[in-house]
Amino acid sequence: MAPLPTFQADPLCPKLPAEGPALAIVTSGDGPMGEIVIHGSYRVTDEVRARLGPASIRHQVWLVAIHRGSRVACWGRMAGDALVFGEEEPVRGVVTGYFHVALASTVRMSEKFPGLYDVMAVLGPLRSVPVSVTGRK
Repeated sequence: MAPLPTFQADPLCPKLPAEGPALAIVTSGDGPMGEIVIHGSYRVTDEVRARLGPASIRHQVWLVAIHRGSRVACWGRMAGDALVFGEEEPVRGVVTGYFHVALASTVRMSEKFPGLYDVMAVLGPLRSVPVSVTGRK
């Protein structure tokens, strides 16, 4: 895989429903905290876009990871500094996007809290189904 983050579709991206707005994530699996990767896909319609801020859609996707034991929450934008080209996000119509990000660096997880995390993505009114992952030191 290319250096993270990346924003290209590939077989690791979760499938979205055939129609309508959607946001989905999957994980690379359990492992050392710095090596866990979140793969995501989203589809935004004009109706959802009307509820988003003025920034590019990609810049408005957030990841949230909640440590099950301590309930400590970590969060961050998965593409805060990424370039978005006009052809990637047209002004109108459906926009579909993909992402692959390192979980720990994206949400600023502390290695002081290894263990089981529930992770979800948020994009305006869209929420992914949470996935569970165990991070080790």
